[in-house]
Amino acid sequence: METNSFNGTGLVKFDRAWQALAEAQSANEFRDIMAMADSVKTFVKAQKLGVEMINNAVELKLRAERGAGKLLQDMPKAQGGPVRLQPATTPPLWLLFLHEGGKAKDNPQSDSPAGLFGNTLENLQHLENHQSDNWGRSGMVYWAIESLRRLAALEDMPS
Repeated sequence: METNSFNGTGLVKFDRAWQALAEAQSANEFRDIMAMADSVKTFVKAQKLGVEMINNAVELKLRAERGAGKLLQDMPKAQGGPVRLQPATTPPLWLLFLHEGGKAKDNPQSDSPAGLFGNTLENLQHLENHQSDNWGRSGMVYWAIESLRRLAALEDMPS
């Protein structure tokens, strides 16, 4: 069962992100968590969902940075030799959206989930379920619920 926990002030803890941080063992995993935290912070600011949620996202990113730093600190040091530059990688871009749930417009027989969802843009490009041009000029893209990460329940979001 998925739960989201609160501290005394009602701060939402994004359980999956915090669990991923606790289980992270590689630089790429820490990098993905930092990118997710940045995206959550940007989303929360844009939606004006509160300073507490912004602070939670910042705390998640800081802890991921510390974890990455510890990982690097524990790695054996290079013994010298020619420098081999690795190509620069950009952090993954996260797409986040707040869905209020209810009946899906394109399939009224099904219930759609509610909450704060997201995933990396790269994953979402590969996991697209279907598209519809019924909802505006640019249409709408849909993903199966299994391809999204639920970061918080709708009832945990400030109104």
